[in-house]
Amino acid sequence: PHLVADDIPDFIRAVEADTSMGEVVRIGILFTLLTLARTNETRFARWDEFDLEARLWTVPASRMKMGRTHIVPLSNQVMALLERLRPFTGQYDYLFVTCANNRPMSENAMLYALYRIGYQRKITIHGLRGTGSTFLNEAGFRGEVIETALAHREKNAIRGAYNHALYLEERRHMLQWYADHLDVLRSGAQVIPINRKRA
Repeated sequence: PHLVADDIPDFIRAVEADTSMGEVVRIGILFTLLTLARTNETRFARWDEFDLEARLWTVPASRMKMGRTHIVPLSNQVMALLERLRPFTGQYDYLFVTCANNRPMSENAMLYALYRIGYQRKITIHGLRGTGSTFLNEAGFRGEVIETALAHREKNAIRGAYNHALYLEERRHMLQWYADHLDVLRSGAQVIPINRKRA
């Protein structure tokens, strides 16, 4: 299950307003939504994987489902989340530590937080990737750029063996558009579809 545009404002407001989940879990959910990361990519994210000057997160191949290093451009909103998070976990190896033991938060910490705010069977953490994919496809961004952002393997094995394009600048623009778009939805403003033409 994933969210549609009409669901987004109430969802983000509910995450931001809840007092039971704690700031680290809250930021983890929003970070996952904005980066299109898998749950474990978020859970095991380490501060030393982030180049804040270049605004890039490099996830090593050893932690990726497809076994390939994944580079994520960081939007303005994600940079702001990292600044919010640093006072809580900046002294640890992992970003999303929920207690002072330098270990990542539990596998279900974010999911159970969604249950507590009324989203059981409505959305999963993994479903946030579906939300992002749907938005970006409907906006007309190129399919291969979206698939790269989701760290999916190229379906054509021969093409995949030779296509090592990272589309970094396109993905940077796309993820910034997505983050801005979510902000607009949360603010309650009317959204006019872009209907970008595919290159």
